Amino acid sequence: MRLRTALVSMLLTSSVSLGSDHLDGPRVLTNPAADIADLFAWPSSDGQRLNLVMTVWPDAPSTAKFSSTIQYVFHLKGAGVPATEKNIICQFDPAQTVQCWVGADRYLSGDASGAGLSSPSGDLKIFTERRDDPAFFFRTGFTQFRGALQTVLGSATFNQKGCWNNAGAAASGALLQMLYNGSQDSLAGQKVLALVLSLDKALVTLDALPTLQVHATTRVMP
Repeated sequence: MRLRTALVSMLLTSSVSLGSDHLDGPRVLTNPAADIADLFAWPSSDGQRLNLVMTVWPDAPSTAKFSSTIQYVFHLKGAGVPATEKNIICQFDPAQTVQCWVGADRYLSGDASGAGLSSPSGDLKIFTERRDDPAFFFRTGFTQFRGALQTVLGSATFNQKGCWNNAGAAASGALLQMLYNGSQDSLAGQKVLALVLSLDKALVTLDALPTLQVHATTRVMP
């Protein structure tokens, strides 16, 4: 099984959470449609719906399609309560017809491009499309940051918890500025394949838990 994972945690009441990861791992690059770029999770403003977005295939060409051999899975669980986990599994056929299962509670299938796809009651909506990559990455700054970090860590000492002893505010700030002191987005103009779901909070069945952990995986179909 090929597994690609991203993880976020969010408060059901208010917060927006995301995880970003592009072009990592030689095995997953053999099938770019399995490479998770970003994961987003947030509740609607009234707290009644949960929105989930998984993007795959960084720098997706115009011919890019979701894989018909891969399952795209959102894993939902209450923070620290593994028994509450619920999976949302989506898969595509070669014609890009999507099928999604929200645990055992809801199933929806059809063409989710264009205007998207909705269940009869509207409690589950799905949208799939090739879109602009929402992530920001300053590649030059990251390269400088990586080189500087390797230099300073060469003489660093660490405490019993593994924390960097001489990481003062000035040193940490200088390193972080390398990542953000630049307006050039190295991902500008690049596309990704986006799988977007919006579902009623009742389908999540985790109402009593204040914090929801969401992670996403791609895996070869069993």
